[in-house]
Amino acid sequence: MQLRRHQYHRLRGSVQDGDNPLRKLPQVQRLLEMPAANSLSAEFGRTAVTNALRDTLDELREQIGAGLLAGAPDAQTVVARSGEKLAVRRRRGLRRTINATELFCTPI
Repeated sequence: MQLRRHQYHRLRGSVQDGDNPLRKLPQVQRLLEMPAANSLSAEFGRTAVTNALRDTLDELREQIGAGLLAGAPDAQTVVARSGEKLAVRRRRGLRRTINATELFCTPI
C-alpha cells in the first residue's frame, strides 16, 4: 500500500508540473485552425481529420506516458502524422476490381 501512495503522489506531482510534456500537446481546435489541417479537411473531410488528430494525440499521450517520447512534438508534426494516417486509410479502402458483369450476361 505504501508503494501505491508514493506512485500516486509522484504521478500527481508530475501532472501538476508546468513542464509536463502532456501539457505541451496542442489542442485539437488549434490543430484544425492550421493551414495544413485545412488542406487535409478539403481532401478528406473535417470529421475524418478531427478523428485522425484525436487518434494521433491519443497515441502520443500513450507514448509519452510509457516513456517512449521525451517531449511532445510540435503542431506541424502532429498534423503531418494525422495526414499520413488518413492517406493509409484511404489506400486500404480503395481496391482494384474488375467489372465482369458483361462477361456473364452476354449471349455467345
